[in-house]
Amino acid sequence: MAIDPLVSLASAIQSANGAYALLLGSGISRSAQIPTGWEIVSELARRTAVAAEEDPGEDPITWYAARFGGDADYSSLLTQLAPGPGDRRNLLEPFFVPSEEDRAAGKKIPTAGHRAIASLVADGYVKVIVTTNFDRLLEIALSEAGVQPQVIDSAGAARGALPLHHAAATVVKVHGDYLSPNFKNTVDELATYETEIDALLDEIFDRYGLIICGWSGDWDKALRDAILRIPSRRYATYWCHVGPLGEQAQRVAAEREAIELEIAGADSLFEGLRTKIQLLEEMGESGPITTSLAIAELKRYLPEPTNRIRLHDFMAGETRLTLEAIGLDQFPVDSGLSPQPSPVTVVERMTQYEARMVRPLHLLATGGYFGDVGQQSHWERMLLAIDNRPVSYSGWSTWASLQRYPTVLAAYVIGLAGIAQKSPLTFLRLSSMSRKHEFSEEVDPLVDRFVPESVVDDAGFQMLIRVNQVQTKMTTFSDRVHGAVMPVVRDFFHSDAEFDEAFDALEYLIGLIKFKSQPGWAPWGRYRHGRFNGPVDRPPNIDGLLPALVASGAFESEGEVAEVAGALSDYFRKQPFFR
Repeated sequence: MAIDPLVSLASAIQSANGAYALLLGSGISRSAQIPTGWEIVSELARRTAVAAEEDPGEDPITWYAARFGGDADYSSLLTQLAPGPGDRRNLLEPFFVPSEEDRAAGKKIPTAGHRAIASLVADGYVKVIVTTNFDRLLEIALSEAGVQPQVIDSAGAARGALPLHHAAATVVKVHGDYLSPNFKNTVDELATYETEIDALLDEIFDRYGLIICGWSGDWDKALRDAILRIPSRRYATYWCHVGPLGEQAQRVAAEREAIELEIAGADSLFEGLRTKIQLLEEMGESGPITTSLAIAELKRYLPEPTNRIRLHDFMAGETRLTLEAIGLDQFPVDSGLSPQPSPVTVVERMTQYEARMVRPLHLLATGGYFGDVGQQSHWERMLLAIDNRPVSYSGWSTWASLQRYPTVLAAYVIGLAGIAQKSPLTFLRLSSMSRKHEFSEEVDPLVDRFVPESVVDDAGFQMLIRVNQVQTKMTTFSDRVHGAVMPVVRDFFHSDAEFDEAFDALEYLIGLIKFKSQPGWAPWGRYRHGRFNGPVDRPPNIDGLLPALVASGAFESEGEVAEVAGALSDYFRKQPFFR
């Protein structure tokens, strides 16, 4: 399983307090509905037209250029509309200071991302922030967290500032503050910075690692130049972005050797970063994230309904990482990209799939066991995403079949966690779902994807274990699944024997649902051989779980369950028994 770059960043920050600076763009304030500099200039140009009793149309900035023979300039517009400091404040405050209605709607106030950043600063993890924003949401959030930073928004402020290492926190507003007359917004204004600001940026970009968020890099030539002219790489650069980077940003990222993180938004990024750092502190770890850390983060989100969004974002991120870890790039099927299947290479690929699935399986098990009914959709979505991931059937058929192995592992873990809780409803509901067949318009039950024999049939598995000398007794692929999932869910059971009973019960439930949809065949199941004195039709202690088949919707009535169970027993009695 690949290490999440966000986790790598959390580990780096936690192990070197104050070594990373933030570079924040307008995206950090987007969810607060703070207007961008261009939007403010456009509105000021529109007001200029209204004052002149003219219609600016849909593009006030173009109207202004035609009317006055030059680009709309923030400073000149302010001079015309608000010549005095008091006038300027009255004009601009509505753009940035929330009204009562704004507050009620959550507008123009610090976001969850601002507050998470402020928490990182208050705890000493971050001491320097460079921002292109001219709002004061960050300063407000810092103040609420008990931090009074020095704010540098002009060359004069830079000349009188404390050295960065002496200040508790420093916010560098390279475009100025919204009340500052030297506010930068036009392309020409953004082409160069004052000497003092350039010198300050040189120091920051040379001495600190960089975490970039909400900045497109498209318009700020002076800021791009400041990053590009620093040759040193004392610490890494992490570029967090929503959607693909633009051409200019790609150039800067490549030159800086940036580690890219595609994110859902600034709020989830910084809240997730803060949480991971806190967990690292609590667990006393200084290295990269472990599965236990991911489990700890999930457990933190499960008990509180207020963590609903955090839980969603966390599971969505983990699902994305899982799909990358088991995707076609990692496990190609095409004969030109993958080795020829053999007993040795097949077992190697099984082992690789199992290794890549360790973390998601633990998360599914933890969520399935500790999560409440309203949270079950998260585990369902992860399993369905694993099953519906892009696959290929154009190469070796053995590799094509093995693509189903992660689905089997995920399904078994969800089922076993449910059985441990005496309520496997999520697993049974998933088993009764349908999905389109790969090669036709027909619809198959999803339970077909949970059957181990869909990955490797018993005869094929016998060949694998004989060649690899794994064991000599008669066995099936279910034994392989049993060994892979046992370390994940073993702690939910009092003993190995209780786990074995749960495993057998799960396979019997799979057999019932499969036999209902396809009466002519059922998976053999590990419980059918090798561990009892003779062949058995059903494992012991199964009766207590049968009502869940009706409650989940997998069966319509207890009578239908009894009918299918009887038919399944008749089917097994006719099959040859072997050890």
